[in-house]
Amino acid sequence: QFFDGVSSQHTAWVTEPYTNAQFEGDCGRPTVEPGLMRSYIMAAAGKGYPVRIHAIGDAAIHAALDFFEEARATYGPLPDGRRNCLEHLENFLPGDIERLADLQVVGAVQPPHITLDPGGPERDLGQERVPLMWPFRTMLDEGATLAFGTDSPVVDVNSMNVLYTAVTRQDPETHAPCGGWLPAERISMAEALRAYAQGSAAAAGRERELGTIEPGMLADVTVLDRNVLTCEEDDIQKTRVLATFVGGRCVYER
Repeated sequence: QFFDGVSSQHTAWVTEPYTNAQFEGDCGRPTVEPGLMRSYIMAAAGKGYPVRIHAIGDAAIHAALDFFEEARATYGPLPDGRRNCLEHLENFLPGDIERLADLQVVGAVQPPHITLDPGGPERDLGQERVPLMWPFRTMLDEGATLAFGTDSPVVDVNSMNVLYTAVTRQDPETHAPCGGWLPAERISMAEALRAYAQGSAAAAGRERELGTIEPGMLADVTVLDRNVLTCEEDDIQKTRVLATFVGGRCVYER
């Protein structure tokens, strides 16, 4: 489901008006009436189905978490390890990161979005809300599950760019800003890899068969030409794939 738009166009649904409001009460809006969204989520939960919702603004995130919380209280946790998921979740209300973790909702995020519009968050949402935007370090510290991706075609389909931005908070093309945007929210490469593999498997409802290398899991493995856990940050984007295995069968070899 799509619950709102994007903050750069003032279509993300936010609790307080945009800093550069275009009219009185400019808070964006939900694309689906909240009562209707609630009914969708409750109906899905009643059948044990997970729901994925595009929610960028803090009001959209908060409302979606309210509905997931009500559904969990009514029907219990989803069966078979299934997880509800919020897509993008770019700016939070205080307290909602902890709720995301407590409700076991996967946060599917795309690190290159951080630097896609330099100065945009400050322009649209103001300095007070900026620290709660793309807070990957805080999300992990609160126990939330991150799932990484590229959001193609919005950004390039290049996994190394995703990893680079996640650990540096810098743009994959310009490498700006120096030191990273909100550098306190940087995460380690090990955490970034976990988000890309195990987290994405959780978002897809397949964490019991994908995302880790261990007995009983599908042998989907990518072989890289360097150890990205130990290489210099500037070398992350130079990484090349040597081979790809799906179900233990080699499907690509350089």
